[in-house]
Amino acid sequence: MDRADFGDISDSELIEQLFVVINRMALRIAELEARLGMNSSNSSVPPSSDPHDKPKSLREPSGKKPGGQPGHKGSGLQLPHEPDQIIVLEPATCAGCGADLEGVAGEVTETRY
Repeated sequence: MDRADFGDISDSELIEQLFVVINRMALRIAELEARLGMNSSNSSVPPSSDPHDKPKSLREPSGKKPGGQPGHKGSGLQLPHEPDQIIVLEPATCAGCGADLEGVAGEVTETRY
């Protein structure tokens, strides 16, 4: 915008018109800034439109990997007593190729109590 955009008017009229333009712009800026601050807690927008900024932890990294550290003695759940009954489940044939498994030594892969 320059002086020629306002035509042949006096300086005081130009200043008045510029104040009007400035006030309109200030109202528009305030309206747009209010829109930026909207989220699901202060308006009717859905929570899915909220920004998903995860807060960064203030803790210092220790350098250790998560989980139990080498040398730490574990304390898993102990079985309370000997079971009353033991059922051994051995398949007669291989589930993959169908070969006979009689007499083939296997390993225990799961124990349930």
